[in-house]
Amino acid sequence: MRKDDEALFAALEAFPEATSVRASDEGLLVALASDDLAALNRYLAGQGIYVSHLARRQRSLEDAFMDLTGEDEGVGQASLMEFAS
Repeated sequence: MRKDDEALFAALEAFPEATSVRASDEGLLVALASDDLAALNRYLAGQGIYVSHLARRQRSLEDAFMDLTGEDEGVGQASLMEFAS
């Protein structure tokens, strides 16, 4: 992980509405307790972090299965956000 990505990862983990953060092939994914993307963007900007891409990601069938079977620590996540720096 690049140094910029590490700083973004740490900031996302510290965001009060973040329930989980993980790296994927697509970038960094964060599950939020709410859908307030503006608050997340303001928070990151306040940390001096400006993302080039912020998008709501639809939950996949695999995500839903993992939630139902309890095999994923992200049970009950409201949304997943994708970040690219």
